Amino acid sequence: MGHKTTPNLFRLGTTKTWNSRWFADTNQYKDFIYDDARVRQFLKKKLNKHFVDKVEIERDGKKMTVIINTAKPGVVIGKNGNGADELKNEIIKIINAKNKKINVDVVIKEQKNADLSASILAEQARLDIEKRIPFRKVMKKIIDKAKQAGVKGIKISMAGRLNGVEIARRETLGWGSVPLHTIRADVDYANDRAETIYGSIGIKVWVYKGLVFESEQKKEDKEENVRKIKEQKFDSSKGVFNKQKEEKVPVRKAHVVNRRPEPVAKTIKKKVVRSTKKVNNK
Repeated sequence: MGHKTTPNLFRLGTTKTWNSRWFADTNQYKDFIYDDARVRQFLKKKLNKHFVDKVEIERDGKKMTVIINTAKPGVVIGKNGNGADELKNEIIKIINAKNKKINVDVVIKEQKNADLSASILAEQARLDIEKRIPFRKVMKKIIDKAKQAGVKGIKISMAGRLNGVEIARRETLGWGSVPLHTIRADVDYANDRAETIYGSIGIKVWVYKGLVFESEQKKEDKEENVRKIKEQKFDSSKGVFNKQKEEKVPVRKAHVVNRRPEPVAKTIKKKVVRSTKKVNNK
């Protein structure tokens, strides 16, 4: 039997990468996971209507960088950068960075082609549903936006008491193709929840942007990096990789022997002398 899985998780390591990028030992791992979850929960609540695509977290030693990809960077940054400073101070309080002596940095990036992002499309649908716009009109509006942006396919699904009916149901509308079983396909997925007076309405969006092919140069670079890593040795005392010293092989110079050219055999022509003798018949 087949099982449903998140398309983003299904493609980790191939066409998608991790949103949290850091390394930790056994003691710090659970603390980092808990801090990341609290930071994402705070940002989702704080930036509820700012069309945030994703939040990336990077750690390097005692430094933590929070990267916010949004379609409205000016609104998030605020006047004279007050909005970014406020977010930074709140994150420092959440993870208790002062006691842990961690430097927190907040980077806000602009999300280009916002209509290609499943998270932003799902948020737009949520805001329209909460304004009591009919769900079919909202679904068609989201599909038209994605088509104009140049997607290869899109599917949107809504479930709950749609338009305030008594019996909850699920409605799905799509356009184009969405190959969920092809790992090489770049499929973006997001879900959201709209809170109405009738109850909660769940929203799911799948966006297919096309196939991803790895260039030959990237393949060669990966093979070269793997070869270099294999040539290194791990030093357990220092916790680092040490490069092996290449042994220099002495190069012997070729000894050239001058030889006399072999004599060319001369062809001797022999003269054939034919003797003519007269025979006397007696």
